Amino acid sequence: MNLRKKTGKNGAKPSRQKSAVPRTAQQSIPMQRMFEDGTCRVKNGYYTRTVEFQDINYQLALPEDRTAIYEEWCSFLNFFDSSIHFELSFVNTATDSTEFEKSIRIPFQKDGFDDVRAEYSQMLRQQLSKGNNGLTKRKYLTFGVSGESMQQVKARLDHIQNDLLNNFHRLGVQAKPLDGRERLKLMHGIFNLDGESKFYFDWKKLAAGGLTVKDAIAPTAFAFQNSRTFQMGGIFGAVSYLSITASDLSDQLLKDFLDMDSSQIVTMHVQSVDQNKAIKNVKRTITELDRSTIEEQKKAMLQQDEKEAHHVAAALEIYVKGSLNVFNHRTNVDINNRIVCFDIKQLGKQLKKLGMLIVQDAVWGRVTANRSAGKSTRYYVDEFHLLLKEAQTAAYSIEIWKRFRKWGGLPTAITQNVKDLLASPEVSNIFENSDFVYMLNQANGDRQILAKQLNISPHQLSYVTHSGEGEGLLFYGNTILPFIDRFPHDLELYKIMTTRLSEVSEGDKS
Repeated sequence: MNLRKKTGKNGAKPSRQKSAVPRTAQQSIPMQRMFEDGTCRVKNGYYTRTVEFQDINYQLALPEDRTAIYEEWCSFLNFFDSSIHFELSFVNTATDSTEFEKSIRIPFQKDGFDDVRAEYSQMLRQQLSKGNNGLTKRKYLTFGVSGESMQQVKARLDHIQNDLLNNFHRLGVQAKPLDGRERLKLMHGIFNLDGESKFYFDWKKLAAGGLTVKDAIAPTAFAFQNSRTFQMGGIFGAVSYLSITASDLSDQLLKDFLDMDSSQIVTMHVQSVDQNKAIKNVKRTITELDRSTIEEQKKAMLQQDEKEAHHVAAALEIYVKGSLNVFNHRTNVDINNRIVCFDIKQLGKQLKKLGMLIVQDAVWGRVTANRSAGKSTRYYVDEFHLLLKEAQTAAYSIEIWKRFRKWGGLPTAITQNVKDLLASPEVSNIFENSDFVYMLNQANGDRQILAKQLNISPHQLSYVTHSGEGEGLLFYGNTILPFIDRFPHDLELYKIMTTRLSEVSEGDKS
């Protein structure tokens, strides 16, 4: 007999991976430890607590009261930020007849009304025997946070728990936190729905007996036959999962589930989304809707018999699906940042006019939003003369210079090509609506035009004639001031701001 070690297809030894399948009912329970205060360590670095709350009379409330309850509930849910995981659990379990009979039994007091108490208790027992009140319905909210240790998360768990109880109180709902024993009893009831196993637990006897909390709550066995059904102790169950993505959800849905006459557990897992992510998702959806709208408009025009409609559809084609569809996509820039830079240099001749108009419209929108928020908006335009070359963008720019300051806007135009700027018929409107002008060295032809346009004397003009770095004129209202400003070259700010090719390349080498 020739004996050889078993190898894989490539001659390699097969790796032995430790099976992650639980071997006992206790191992199937996804928790590590329960503390006496009700904190549960689900896994390393994650801790939870549970609050039991009572029902609220929503279905029978008046419409205005429903609205008030709904608003309070929205505020309640908004309490949870993205770092807090929580779930709502609705547990309908078969009532333990013995325990329930004890709870409805009215003790005698020998005050002459014991016959009434006996009659009422008998009526409750008859209702119980008919199957009424055969289910016990309880509601829970479980929340969890991440942390390295129990000591680290305890203070935060206490704070969240107190805030939750206060929020429930504002809703008019009674609520109480569950301690460790109460949470274990709840788990025992869920894992032993057949009612055969009773819950016996004592913290003091736990360690002495060499047991864990899982031993007190685990069923006799788990059996998972397929992906949906399972056996737990002496009962059989099934699991159903709903992913609700509807835009509108009726408040009747959950009620219909819980009104079913059977033992069941309904859990709603809720995860708050970070506000910035939520805003981005909403904007992404709006962009997709806008794109769909454009497509639908184009199709609608093509379906019309008029030649004009077909002409418009054909004109839009290149901007919707063609080579110039630059603006028909989601942006990867967060335009809500405090500083936003629009660069239209690479747009090309055909798109530059459109790009300028879109940028200017976006600026107007930002100014409008900032005005409502009580904020000023600073708008800087480099190579400003390019905007004055096109009639549409020139008209838009003039409108900005005339109206911006009334809306809290502070526009600033920057250009090195003064000749093109002065060639525009709109330049007079620009100067008339500019309170501040910063002028450096100018060419001879430009100086003469500027002197006439801005009423500069020959002496003042000398400060922008063959002037050095940092020398020029300041115009503030009706005041003209010459200045000399030598900016130090050894500052880090200078290295950031300089545009000289030699200095930029030297900075990159360093």
